[in-house]
Amino acid sequence: MKTLIAAACALLATTALAAPKPDAALLKAATAEAPAITATLKSLVEIETGTGDAEGMASMGRYLESAFTARGGTVARMQPTGGVAGDIIVARWKGTGKGKLLLIAHMDTVYQRGALARAPFKLMDSPQGPLAYGPGISDDKSGIATILHTLPLLTAKDYAELTVAINTDEERGSLGSGTTITELAKGMTAVLSFADQHAGTADAWHIHHQHGDRYHQGQGQPRRRRAGGRHQLTGGGRPHHPDHKGS
Repeated sequence: MKTLIAAACALLATTALAAPKPDAALLKAATAEAPAITATLKSLVEIETGTGDAEGMASMGRYLESAFTARGGTVARMQPTGGVAGDIIVARWKGTGKGKLLLIAHMDTVYQRGALARAPFKLMDSPQGPLAYGPGISDDKSGIATILHTLPLLTAKDYAELTVAINTDEERGSLGSGTTITELAKGMTAVLSFADQHAGTADAWHIHHQHGDRYHQGQGQPRRRRAGGRHQLTGGGRPHHPDHKGS
């Protein structure tokens, strides 16, 4: 379980505390994974998934089902309630280690179809490194990308059970999926939400390739931090209470 948290931290997390000595092998693996996140972000952003967009949710569902299956997961689709568009995608892995973990994110965004044509995915340089822009990239395509690129860093000994759930109605309060997420969270050792916490901030994501500058070995839960309205590749999953409905 610590490896999973550390892997997410290696890709996304910083804290205000002094960083312990990093796991060199894990840091190297996370750094090698970083460039691929840009391509994944582009693919995710270019599937328009405004809340309620049935066509977009279906396309994203197929993308995620394929991606999780390619990473060795067993994928199931769960129906939200209340006529919510799109299936909840749930992927599971069995391990040989300790701890039952649930990672959650959401595929829906506040951007309705047509936003991509007006603001297509793009990369721009900044003093802190390249920034990726696109509708929904910060909330929550980056969360999905982080999960997808954390999975290859893990081995079976890092957990007993690993579950990933991606819902389709977080932007409307997860009213159709909250009960399902709560049920999935029961009995878990930890639940990590990779949903963006900063609604209303700019849709930019900091592509930080020099992970060694900000990597730390996770102690407890990874935390996300503000990055001047931009979402850094040095953020992480935030603790999520099992009783909280929605991601």
